[in-house]
Amino acid sequence: MRTIVYFLFLFLGILINSQKAGKIIYANMNSKEENGILYYDNEQSLFITKNKESETSVRKISDGSIVYPVNTIDSIANKTKFVLFDNQEKSFFNNIINNDVETILKDKAQVSWAFIDENKNILSFACKKAVGEYNGKKYIAWYTKQISNSYGPLKINGLDGLILEVFSEDNSLHWIAEKIINQGNENEICKFISKYDFNQAVSREEYKKILDSQLKEFEDKINVNLPERNRIRLKKDCSDCNKK
Repeated sequence: MRTIVYFLFLFLGILINSQKAGKIIYANMNSKEENGILYYDNEQSLFITKNKESETSVRKISDGSIVYPVNTIDSIANKTKFVLFDNQEKSFFNNIINNDVETILKDKAQVSWAFIDENKNILSFACKKAVGEYNGKKYIAWYTKQISNSYGPLKINGLDGLILEVFSEDNSLHWIAEKIINQGNENEICKFISKYDFNQAVSREEYKKILDSQLKEFEDKINVNLPERNRIRLKKDCSDCNKK
């Protein structure tokens, strides 16, 4: 009997580790009304979130950009936010929406990980701990080698197993897996990304220029009916640097 049980667990372990594609639903512990979904296969992963339809006011989001949506529930600001990871190219692609303009950003930044000798279970999966740094912020991740794909939420990946929980040291971000579905999702990924032309993606440096242009456009909208003395300057121009 013990032999049968042993080989049963061995078979399940092999089956999980050989999993080529799957879907994980994550809970956003900082926003109970928002979930994230990670679709993955051996070639890529796709992490998607969706803004609440009620969020149509001007707001700053986690990537540092500012959204200026129109006052309707079908505003572009309510489009699905996504992060696509190309496993072969080791590149991230994500959409950023400002002033009702959608831009695709291409990024190659990777997390630098250090491994911690701690263990715990998440959804019955044995997980190990790692601490990493990305864009100047520290993250704690719990990952499982039982699912060997090297993916995770947002742009947090690069471990030798799939991340089931990740949170930032300042608690501004916290995602944890609440359901794992081991099934093929290649069609879901292909169907989603077919809507975009990733050859038009821009670098982070190029996006800063786009953001400056969008900021100037928004500044002009604010000032269009204001007298010169009352006009608002959102960004100081270098030509003013030597003026008193």
